Amino acid sequence: MTVTATLEECDILFCDTAIKAPDGRGGEATIQPLFCTVCGRAWVPNPAEEKPPEGIWGWTTRLLKQFEAKGEKCPFCLGSHGFRFKSPRVEGHVHKKRTEWFQLHPVQLDVPTTHSFIFRSGHEAHTVGEFLTYAVENWDVAQGHFAEGHMEQWLRAVGHKEIAAIFRENRQLLGDEQAAFERCISLLKEYGALEPDF
Repeated sequence: MTVTATLEECDILFCDTAIKAPDGRGGEATIQPLFCTVCGRAWVPNPAEEKPPEGIWGWTTRLLKQFEAKGEKCPFCLGSHGFRFKSPRVEGHVHKKRTEWFQLHPVQLDVPTTHSFIFRSGHEAHTVGEFLTYAVENWDVAQGHFAEGHMEQWLRAVGHKEIAAIFRENRQLLGDEQAAFERCISLLKEYGALEPDF
């Protein structure tokens, strides 16, 4: 049993932070999603089912598991091919799945959003296309919004949580804000969410 049922594929595929799930003891556990390198499905393991031994034995078990060639058991194909999102061996697979996601769910750049984004300059962006274009062309104004997380908050609020996840993921990984923002735009182009000449 997994907690996949309570999460959409988008939530797992664009998981930029660890997911909180019941730990089976009335609390919550922080866990990372898994990805099957054979069937290509993503899921979140249920920590209530994973009860590693405590003390030195638990530590040894976890250490040895990191060096195993096989991954976690996949609930879909039942093979031992499930690896954590942070694992280098799933990086290419996740990139491919995200590209497929944007092919099936194209970003409507010119469709008005439920509410506009107002930059500190007073400029109002009514679509995702206007928002991204203004941010690229007026980085001096947009930088603060990016650094403080306003952009990803707005993107989530208007229904673009996958783009918001990419923004958050890169904002946290890179220390240089402009380089982080440029990487977000670059990844959106790679995934097919933006045209190459955007």
